[in-house]
Formats: sequence, structure tokens, C-alpha cells
Amino acid sequence: MASAAGLKPDGPHHASRPCTACLWQDCAARLRRAPQAALVAAVEATGFEARVLSSGALGGAAAAAADTAALRVRGMTCAACSAAVERACLGVPGVRSAAVSLLAGRAEVAFDPDRTGPRHLLAAVEAARFEAALADSDRCAPRAPGACAQAVR
Repeated sequence: MASAAGLKPDGPHHASRPCTACLWQDCAARLRRAPQAALVAAVEATGFEARVLSSGALGGAAAAAADTAALRVRGMTCAACSAAVERACLGVPGVRSAAVSLLAGRAEVAFDPDRTGPRHLLAAVEAARFEAALADSDRCAPRAPGACAQAVR
């Protein structure tokens, strides 16, 4: 799958297949660099209608400010725990803001995709001794270098 899409695994926790977070980060970076007309043409070539909804939606500072990751965080039991998760996220270079909900067990993190991505956020939360996964996916939350919870199939 990775070679067919032109994506290569990066990072120490991959043996042969990239995890969901890394695929997402690589795809987001490629979309920011792609000309909007080329993206529209590619979508239309598959038989769907396409149009650009806003000029700031792809690339530039507006897009960088809009990139966010929703994380599901397990193991938080008090306000100190949620503060620790927030500090861990804010400690990742490129993170612009982090909001952690103890009751929901979630963290919403805004970041500069040219400097960081979901896999770095997951690693920071894990390093703070909490379990973390992308909120919209149970596929991959690296626990340690050399291990991936579930490879993308």
C-alpha cells in the first residue's frame, strides 16, 4: 500500500508499513504543496465534481493555523492529569495550542504541520505516561520505538 501511494514509512516505529498518523501527516503535507487546480483535476478524473471552496483552504499560513488533531487520551483521573497531558502537547515543537478535556478523555491540539504531526503528539502523551490514539481512529498509537499497535492494512 505504501509504495503504491508513493508514501514511505518514516520514523523509528515502522518496520515495513507506515502507521495511520504518519500517512495522514505525509498526505497533509503533499496536499499543502499541490496546486489547487491539480487537486481539482485529479478529483474530477475519478468521476466526481470538484471545486475549491476557499483559497486559504490549502497551503499557506491559513492552512497551517487550521491543522488540528483530536486525540483520545486514557488514564487521566484528575485535573493534574489533564494539565500534564496539556503540558506534554505544548512541549512538542510546532504546537500552537492544546485543550484537554478530563471528562471527555480528549485533547484537541492545533499545530504547524511543517514542524510536527499527530505521531509526535501521540508520542508526547505516551511519554507523559498516558494512553493516546487519534480520536477518529483506533488503528495506530505507537507505544515505543519499534512497535506499532496495528499496521494499516
